[in-house]
Amino acid sequence: MILYFSAAGNSKYCAEKVALKTGSELCSINSMMKNHTTEIDVKVNSLLGFVCPAYDYDMVYAVEELLENLVIKNISDNCYVFAVFTCGDGCGTAEKTMKGLLSKKEINLSAAYKVVMPDNYIPMFPLMSKDKQMKMLNDAGFNEISD
Repeated sequence: MILYFSAAGNSKYCAEKVALKTGSELCSINSMMKNHTTEIDVKVNSLLGFVCPAYDYDMVYAVEELLENLVIKNISDNCYVFAVFTCGDGCGTAEKTMKGLLSKKEINLSAAYKVVMPDNYIPMFPLMSKDKQMKMLNDAGFNEISD
């Protein structure tokens, strides 16, 4: 199962790619919050992934809030639990935050990854050229993106 939070679409796209490669079920954190869902059922011998943007060098508050209240059922001790953070530069303390929230539920984070994307926080960062954006997106695995 892969839970994802996306505002601009980058994390959703990454989550879809991971789900396709792993054969995992996708679950939108945005929808979970809208529907007040606070429980998931992880099948035995499956994986559990979290995909979300890193904002201001940390994990998105909405994902933190969900994790604090989330009840995770049927997770095995050997479940592979991972996080993928989309970011403009770096993830800062996002991995540490995720580890801390999961450890409160006695769940270990097996791995964390980052996918660097064009920065979309325009008040702080100027827009990069279209060519540079396309190269960055292609490097991040958005290979079908074209002009």
